[in-house]
Amino acid sequence: MKETTSQFNKTLIIVTHDIYVANQADEILLLKNKKLIKLNKKLEEQEFLRMLSKADYND
Repeated sequence: MKETTSQFNKTLIIVTHDIYVANQADEILLLKNKKLIKLNKKLEEQEFLRMLSKADYND
């Protein structure tokens, strides 16, 4: 199945060394240290911000 950016209405947000991709499936994909981690956008906002604040941005 061929996927296109327009199909999934992706929004790319770059945060320091990490790349977050939000799509209409209500998921946030976190590309960190070449590992893809799927986060659920339905997390409580404070919990999500806490997770982001604890992210290790050091290489």
